[in-house]
Amino acid sequence: MRFLFKGIKILLGVILVIHFVQVFLVQTFHIPSGSMQSTLLIGDRMLVSKIHYGPRIPNTPLSLPFFHNEIANSGRLSFLDWIELPYFRFPGLETIKNGDIMVFNYPLDYQLNLPIDKRRNYVKRCIGIPGDRVEFRNRKIYLNDSL
Repeated sequence: MRFLFKGIKILLGVILVIHFVQVFLVQTFHIPSGSMQSTLLIGDRMLVSKIHYGPRIPNTPLSLPFFHNEIANSGRLSFLDWIELPYFRFPGLETIKNGDIMVFNYPLDYQLNLPIDKRRNYVKRCIGIPGDRVEFRNRKIYLNDSL
């Protein structure tokens, strides 16, 4: 019996460490669309560092690790919204630069009334930062008047 409890403690410890790493350090993301087809294909997985731009505190701390919104196609939510923390992001090690691949919340998911940390992920390349002038002319993107 003692061996069983020790095994369960070790397993829970490993799950907590992996969950901490996934929430605050690095996480894998799935490429959902073909909009970056020239560099990333639909279905590709990529490992994203959260340290570079600053990890954020989960808004819904009562959630199952390793599930984003629902439990494996069951239709059941993987989180409880009894406690919802305010949005907070730690400072990052770097600032965003042109050409960086970024993961962010899908912009139209605010309509689904989900907490920020449970909205769908979107993967895109940064083409402009504050102060840049981005134009779309003749089916081409111009950044600060250059192609």
